[in-house]
Amino acid sequence: LPGGARATDNYPAARFGSPSSTIGTDKAGFVYAIVNRDQTPYLMRAGSKMMTAQLVPLPPGGAYMMETYMGGKVSDYPPVVLHYVINSDANTTFWARRHRLEMLIPTVENGQLRIGEPIVITENCVGMAAHSGIVNPVAADGDRLHLIWGATSDPQKNDPGVPTFTATYDRRTGTLSAPLLLAYAPPVNDVHNTSTLLVDSSGGRHAIIGSHGAPFQYLHSLPGHAEWTPPQKMSDVGQTYVGAVLDDKDRIDLFCRVWQRGAAFPGRYSAALYSQQMDADNRWKTARPFVETPLPGYGVFYHRVTVDRTGRAYLSFSYWSTWAAYRESFRNAGARRAGGEDRLFFSSADGQRWSLVTAKELEERIK
Repeated sequence: LPGGARATDNYPAARFGSPSSTIGTDKAGFVYAIVNRDQTPYLMRAGSKMMTAQLVPLPPGGAYMMETYMGGKVSDYPPVVLHYVINSDANTTFWARRHRLEMLIPTVENGQLRIGEPIVITENCVGMAAHSGIVNPVAADGDRLHLIWGATSDPQKNDPGVPTFTATYDRRTGTLSAPLLLAYAPPVNDVHNTSTLLVDSSGGRHAIIGSHGAPFQYLHSLPGHAEWTPPQKMSDVGQTYVGAVLDDKDRIDLFCRVWQRGAAFPGRYSAALYSQQMDADNRWKTARPFVETPLPGYGVFYHRVTVDRTGRAYLSFSYWSTWAAYRESFRNAGARRAGGEDRLFFSSADGQRWSLVTAKELEERIK
């Protein structure tokens, strides 16, 4: 409730919802999330030692993503918030619309949560696709905030994909660097091609360039350097929906959806959830199936991957197929997904051996 008030402090009952699955944390042990209160967006700050929460209003409209711990460097500040707002005068393509990308920087003063005015990063962002995978569009390295985004293109230019940029914002000086083009995420003008940026424990930056049915691309920047390696293709399969985290040895665990063709369903294709790992020397292993499905045609896993402070990775997913008989059998699948009833939950200490997680195991690890 606003100002940390309790529900008994004469506040009427309100309808709350969460427009984003990302949450943030700070070194003081507080948790941050984007919530809707009566359809108005707020940034929420809550602590486990106090049964209250602080809310500050956010600009209405658009979509939000929060800076989230993905392993590697730990920020000294509260997590920042990114805001994706459709430009009303922009041309529309089938898979993308031009957005303005803004960043909002929270502060805590005398125990009270505050949020600054929006900082415009770009007026041409392709948007954010967040239903599957989980990308890291902003990552902290001390006083610097590194950002990554894709842009829309003129259809007549024949770009090979979504031009993907990075820039750095300096908290001390309040300055934003010029955008740097990293790579093109195929195909062009497609919001599925959302990319991620990770900062490892030594300050090295890692960019995974998303795609919609093409191999992901990888770039690396050494600590303290502005230059990036050339983009390199990560696999020989069609990948979609980046979900990647760093473990305690600065290895990257990656999950994505892949179309498999011909093997299990000759003449057709099927969806599979693939895993891939990068070792500490920045070498990518072969992408391999983690989940294969019993039905041909379109499928999606709504997968999420995260990591805890010990470097243990966690994966959850919920399968959905457009196969007609499947849809008829699970007409309430949307409601079940919203309640988490169909979600499977795995964890791994090394990114290679994964096991199902029970509620009891999770509680023991938290303790």
